[in-house]
Amino acid sequence: MTGARGGLCVLCLLLIASLAVRVHAHRQSPGIGRIAARDVSGGLIDLGEDAWLPRSDAGRRAVPLGNCARPASVELVRVGFYASDPSNAGTRSSGGRVVFVYQGRSLAGRLVTVRLNAIYFARRASVRLGLSPNNAADDWAAKVVLPAGCDASPEDAAAALRVAVRSQG
Repeated sequence: MTGARGGLCVLCLLLIASLAVRVHAHRQSPGIGRIAARDVSGGLIDLGEDAWLPRSDAGRRAVPLGNCARPASVELVRVGFYASDPSNAGTRSSGGRVVFVYQGRSLAGRLVTVRLNAIYFARRASVRLGLSPNNAADDWAAKVVLPAGCDASPEDAAAALRVAVRSQG
């Protein structure tokens, strides 16, 4: 009987902690006007290293890499629980490697969508709890399709994309 009471106490403590976090997050949430201002200013996607791309130009791009015969395909896709599955975005070239670059991490494999959403959830939780500044531009990932036989890294393709965007605008 004591074990059941202990388990019930632990569950009650978890419920209280969950409610406290929700109340804290609700009190810290910005007002309606501040949300609208953030959305208006969020018209750019941060590609890193001071390279910015308008959200309207977030389609697929062919990025030439110096050591590859064919260009890599880079497509910016939305990340989040209510966004479409990023692994379904675009087409995969036969024999090519598909890697996602998000928040400075290169993600590949079967469970890439789960890993993208886990990183997204952790980032949003830290923003909600006030542990990190709010950055609305970070909800995009780069889907990099490297052609078969290309030994370039996804970071090389992301750097080439930044160079192309800077030279374009």
